[in-house]
Amino acid sequence: MIYKFKKEVNSNFLTGKKIAIVLAYFYEDIANKLLNGSLETLEKYGLKESEVDIFYAPGAFEVPLIVKKLTKKYAGIITLGAVIKGETPHFDFVAGECATGVMKASYDAEIPIAFGILTTDNMEQTLGRCGGYKGNKGVEAAMAMIESIYLLGEIES
Repeated sequence: MIYKFKKEVNSNFLTGKKIAIVLAYFYEDIANKLLNGSLETLEKYGLKESEVDIFYAPGAFEVPLIVKKLTKKYAGIITLGAVIKGETPHFDFVAGECATGVMKASYDAEIPIAFGILTTDNMEQTLGRCGGYKGNKGVEAAMAMIESIYLLGEIES
């Protein structure tokens, strides 16, 4: 048997599930574009506003701890934000630790946590990924979480 999410699938598998979004708001305008993309996608798949809680983190480095604390209460979590490379090694520490921490929280809690935090070289690349020429990674993160919830449900049934 092949298990693959079909975008036209009935969204009843999300009924009654709570979803969290952790938004690193250091680049607030970018974060808001990613958030809007995620919220539109969640709504498209049947989640009501009351089933989605949004938590604002000051930056990407703070995201993993917040995510870890939320894993006990939510069926899935979406992380959003941006870390843009600068002239110092700050980017390497923040982006790497954020990604590792989010992945570890997902693995430990066995729930899908989508990594929608942009890690880019410059502002042009960032803008291209929050609704520009590369699409909206907030949409992609929401879809990754939705598809993972579906697949985990199939595995467990």
